[in-house]
Amino acid sequence: YIAQRINLTPLAAAQLPTRAVPLATNETDVRVQTLDESGAIVMASESVTLTLVRGCVWFHEGKLKGLCADAQMRDDVQNYVHCFDHAALRQKYADGGKLALNLNDQKVELVAGVHFFMNSGDALRAKAL
Repeated sequence: YIAQRINLTPLAAAQLPTRAVPLATNETDVRVQTLDESGAIVMASESVTLTLVRGCVWFHEGKLKGLCADAQMRDDVQNYVHCFDHAALRQKYADGGKLALNLNDQKVELVAGVHFFMNSGDALRAKAL
């Protein structure tokens, strides 16, 4: 229901990138209908937390592991990419492209739309989340 109303797919908090910057958070109780043990419809209340995050890069962890076997190196690559201005990255890699970088004397070449994504919707469609 929420996804249709806001035209975005909500994600579980665990799916947010570790470097995502929350801009606003709102926790509220929502009334929902559920089934009790006997199968009867009953009203219940569930707590929902909505968090708006600043635009950020989303990574495909599985494909990133294929490029960098070392966990520390993957973390360094993600830190490096997150240091870029998100709007500039979106503009430069909107239609794909490769982001090449050298870290710790190791060359890494990330492909936009394969290893990293500019929004959660693209990451979801690529089954990165």
